Amino acid sequence: MSDFGAMIIFRKANSESFTDDDKNTIKSALKKVINKGNYSNLIKEGNYLNLKGWDNDKLCSLLTEYYIDENYDETVEFAKEEDLEDAKNISRQLQKELGDVYEVIASFEEW
Repeated sequence: MSDFGAMIIFRKANSESFTDDDKNTIKSALKKVINKGNYSNLIKEGNYLNLKGWDNDKLCSLLTEYYIDENYDETVEFAKEEDLEDAKNISRQLQKELGDVYEVIASFEEW
């Protein structure tokens, strides 16, 4: 598994658990927004539809994934600079698509 990258975090506004229908709705919106946008191949060809549990009541989509190497600080700085703005743009578009049923947050994190 990778070590860090840009992600979109989803939380239901009513704090209920995600159903299969919720997951399908999110995946459909993700696919639409990412395919429609002008994003890097790293995002477009990534595994962003593989939603993962995050914390107790959230799901996340990993938009970009990187591995720790000998130039860790430089790699993190470069990746964050390149990917976080795209993640923020994607999250804004997703929020419009999904409405207020879900909270959509862009983030750049280590895992």
